[in-house]
Amino acid sequence: DTGNVTLTAGSLTLSGGGLMSSVTYASGRGGDMTINASGLVSISGTQSGITTSGGDSSTGAPGGVTISAASVQLSQGSVISTSSLGTGGAGNIALTAGDMSLSGGAVISSTTFGSGRSGDMTINVAGAVTISGSGSGIIAFGGVGNAGNVTVTAGSVLISDQADLSSSTLGGGNAGHVLLTAADASLLGGGTI
Repeated sequence: DTGNVTLTAGSLTLSGGGLMSSVTYASGRGGDMTINASGLVSISGTQSGITTSGGDSSTGAPGGVTISAASVQLSQGSVISTSSLGTGGAGNIALTAGDMSLSGGAVISSTTFGSGRSGDMTINVAGAVTISGSGSGIIAFGGVGNAGNVTVTAGSVLISDQADLSSSTLGGGNAGHVLLTAADASLLGGGTI
């Protein structure tokens, strides 16, 4: 099995390809990634992110991602993700924050392309969740396997400019449930659920 990674800090910034990752390529389980930040978690730029994954020949399940922070900001194609190309299911994602924004193609996702199930994603935000821009979203996706559930609880949610909140499949698997709970929720400019 791959070891777990736990980071406790006042703030965390990943940019310019900065990456925290855990990968399994065989039968062992991938490690979990846990981030505890008293302030801001900021991730920006393509190839920047916090990820767990399973390779195309893997049978072990990738680990999950857990993040707790005062604020989470993802931009410019950055990711928080769990994924699997093998038979193991992708890990779950749990995020707790005071506020959260995704923009410029940034994604929180759990994805499988093999027979495994994608993970469940649970987002709890006390204040505002803002998701904007084409390619941005909170997305569970299953190839052959089932897609996980997506649960978002927030003070307010704005999804705009073709951003997406969804659970879907391309293969024979079933899509998961999408549950959004907020005092105020808005879809603008082609934003979808």
